[in-house]
Amino acid sequence: MDTNNVSLLYDRTKTYKDLSLIKLAELIVQDSDRAALNEFHDNRELFRFGDNPAMLFADFVDSLCNSCWALKLANSNYNLLEKARDHLIDRFCNLPTEQINQGPDCRYYFDGFREQMHTLCRQKHINPLETEVLAVKTLQQMAMRHFMYCIKEGSRSLNPLRTRYQWHLNGDIIIVWIPVTITGNKRRLWLEEHIDDPEPNRPGEKQRIQQIIDSELGFGEISYMGDFKYTLSVDHRLKETQPANTEDGTTVCDIAKAVVDEKAKNIHLMRPSVRILGRTILRKLITRIFEQITEGCYDEKKLAQIFGLSQSSLTRFAGSRWQISANSRPPDLWSNLAHLLSKNGTAFSSIARSCGIWKQVQEVIRVSG
Repeated sequence: MDTNNVSLLYDRTKTYKDLSLIKLAELIVQDSDRAALNEFHDNRELFRFGDNPAMLFADFVDSLCNSCWALKLANSNYNLLEKARDHLIDRFCNLPTEQINQGPDCRYYFDGFREQMHTLCRQKHINPLETEVLAVKTLQQMAMRHFMYCIKEGSRSLNPLRTRYQWHLNGDIIIVWIPVTITGNKRRLWLEEHIDDPEPNRPGEKQRIQQIIDSELGFGEISYMGDFKYTLSVDHRLKETQPANTEDGTTVCDIAKAVVDEKAKNIHLMRPSVRILGRTILRKLITRIFEQITEGCYDEKKLAQIFGLSQSSLTRFAGSRWQISANSRPPDLWSNLAHLLSKNGTAFSSIARSCGIWKQVQEVIRVSG
């Protein structure tokens, strides 16, 4: 072996403890560096939950699973919680090799973290210490988001009305869950017709595709008489809320519900293109918007088609590409959300402050007029 390579390997091993979180992720993604992965899992006490001191990733996941929030999220199904725990650990631990290529690939998830940090750092001028603090916060939020994905994935695997399907794409495989009412080759044909630009190696692609399946085909519902049906009702979806951030237990879900209630109550003030939906459909539309944003797969075009709106109408109502500008009025839903966060006392406003968006809330109110 080249002595220079040996020396380089030794120097790198010596300094793992001094590397930033972003650098560790870079080594994991680009070099499949198992030592960097071990450093992250064995030595980095970065994560916090409740009043507990900083802890390792595996301990954080255990604390998450033991929380009342997680138990409520899983509808008190301990088997589902255990399955979600194992899935989440695998997503951030499993590093496939040429000999063993089973299970999720942690490089996809660390790469998603790197991309998110690249975007955040490009928007802010912060020093290395502030960058590391932001990286820890971003990775913890990502882990919690993926825990909710794992709960959802686990619930599908335990659902007798869903079947697991391997979609083969250009030598790769994406595993999704499809209603048992669609069988055989029809599953592939349905996916090819409804999924635009599938890319197995794109971070978050599996979640994006599954979200489209769920939006289009709904969730299975078993009645007490033993038969079943599929429904698009948002009432049957998992409540994907973060744990409470305020002393009185107010959650992000409470904010979303308040916005839904306020918009439905004042539907007469809405634009005609949205008002024509009626209160019931409007509630479902707004709920679906918040769900997709939470899951990171907000698709305006698809939602507009589902709810019978033009894309321009949905963009004016809840556009995702709007930027704060004195010459551009914010979409109606974001303006309403900002006013709600601002004037509803400490419960809602404290969540906005803890999420680091209070300044943006004030800016949106300012340009709303």
